[in-house]
Amino acid sequence: MICQDVVHAASNARVKLPKHVSLGITIKHLTRSKQLITLLNRMGHCCSYEQTEIVETALADETIARSELNGGVIIPSNISPGVFGHMAADNNHFNEETIDGKNTTHVTTFVAFQRKQHAPATPPMEIYVDHSERKRSLDSSRPIVTVEDINIGGRRPAVTNYVNKITNASWLQPNDNFLSACQDDLVWLILRMCSNTMFEENYQTVDAQKIPGWSGFQSLRFSDPSTPTSIGYLPMIQADANEYSTINTVMKLSLKMANALGQSESVVTFDLAIYVKAKQLQMRYPGEFKNVVVRLGGFHIALNYLSLLGKMYSNSGLEDLLIESGVYAPGTTTGLVAGKSYNRGVRAHKLCFEALFRLMWKTFASWLEESSQGLDEISKTKALELLNQCKDSDNKEEYLKENWHLLKDGLSALVRLFKEFENEGKVKLHLFAFWSEYMSMVSFLLQFIKAERTGNLHLSSTAKMLPYF
Repeated sequence: MICQDVVHAASNARVKLPKHVSLGITIKHLTRSKQLITLLNRMGHCCSYEQTEIVETALADETIARSELNGGVIIPSNISPGVFGHMAADNNHFNEETIDGKNTTHVTTFVAFQRKQHAPATPPMEIYVDHSERKRSLDSSRPIVTVEDINIGGRRPAVTNYVNKITNASWLQPNDNFLSACQDDLVWLILRMCSNTMFEENYQTVDAQKIPGWSGFQSLRFSDPSTPTSIGYLPMIQADANEYSTINTVMKLSLKMANALGQSESVVTFDLAIYVKAKQLQMRYPGEFKNVVVRLGGFHIALNYLSLLGKMYSNSGLEDLLIESGVYAPGTTTGLVAGKSYNRGVRAHKLCFEALFRLMWKTFASWLEESSQGLDEISKTKALELLNQCKDSDNKEEYLKENWHLLKDGLSALVRLFKEFENEGKVKLHLFAFWSEYMSMVSFLLQFIKAERTGNLHLSSTAKMLPYF
C-alpha cells in the first residue's frame, strides 16, 4: 500500500495503480459521492472521479464486446467454462418504502454459482475494444439484456403426463446413507438425555446440559470448511421478476450461459412465486425449455414443509403444548405453526421432537426390562460409559471427529432395540403411531436442512418429504 502511494505521488498520478483505482470504484459504488472521491484523491488515496468513470466505462465496453463471442450472454470473469455451475434469479427492490410510491425500482438480479477451482493462474485476457479514446459513459443507453415477451395463454397443460415417470429413480430407492444419517440424530437425542438412571422407568436428568442443541451439534460434527463458491453477478434485468416475460428471458439466458460453459442442461433456482410461473412456462413450451432444470430454493421448500406440518397436526394439542409451556406467545405460535416464521418454526419442532422422544424413552426403558431381547447389564454399562465420555469431554469437536463411529457402533444395539420398540408401538396404539409419524416428519425436515448445509443426501431427503406435499 505504501509503495503504491509513493509511486502515485512521484508520478503525479500519471501511473494508475490497483489500490487507487479499486478504492475509487469501491467508494463510488458504496456512496455515489463525487465529493468524497475528490477529497480522497486530493489526499493521494485514490484516483479522481473522472478517472473512475473512465475505468468503469472501459470495463463495461470490454465485457459487452466479450459477450458477443458467447452468443450475447455475459460470463463473469470468475466463472470458468468446463466446470458445472448453476444460476439463481430473484427480485430486487430499491426505494420501495417511499411515501408517495414514486421513484421505486423493481429489477431482477441474476447470479451464477460455481465451485471454486484450484488451478494454475489463467492467462491474461485478450483486449477486444480500442481504449485509446477515453470515455466516461457508454455510447448506447440500450439495456444489455432485452426482455422478451411471451404468450402464456391457451389451454392448460396436462400434468398427468408426468405421473409415475420417475418410479425407478435411484434417489427414490431406500438409501443406507440416509438411514444412517437419521440414526445420527437418534444418537444425538440419547446424548442429550444421558444420565446414570436413563435405563430406569422413572429416570431424572439432573445434570446441567453439556450437549449442544441440534444445530450446534451438527456444527461440531461437520466442522471442516466447505469448498468455497465463486459467485458471478450477471447484468440486472430491468423488469419485475414476477412477470412471465422476465422469467422467459431468465430461462433463455440460462440456456445460453450453460452452452457457453459447456453444459448440456441449465439449472436455475427460483423462490416459490417465480418457481410456479417458471414451471407453467416450461410445461407450456416443453420443447424450448426441455434442457432447463427449474429448482425451488431450499429455504422455500423447508418453509412450505413447515406449513404442511402445521396443517397436518393442527388441533392436535401441538399449539397448546408450545403456549402452555411458555416457550412461545399465542400469536407467535399461530404464525409459526402456519409456516410464517422459519427460524421459530424449526426451533419449535425441534423442541417438540426432543420432548416427545423423552416421553417415549420412559416407556422404552420399561419395555427393555420386560422384553426378552433387552440389553443386559454389561451392555447398559458399556453404553453409559460411551455416552458419559462424550458428554464429559472438554473438546467435544475433537472427540466427535475421532470417536464418532466408535460411539455410534457402541450404541447400535440400543438404537436397533429402540426401532423395534417404535415399530411395535405403532402397531398396538394409534396415538403412538400418530406422534411417531410427527417425529419422522420432523426428522426428515432436519435431514433436509443438514443436506442443504453439507451438500449431501439432498435428493434422498427431498424424496422423503415429497409424499407429504
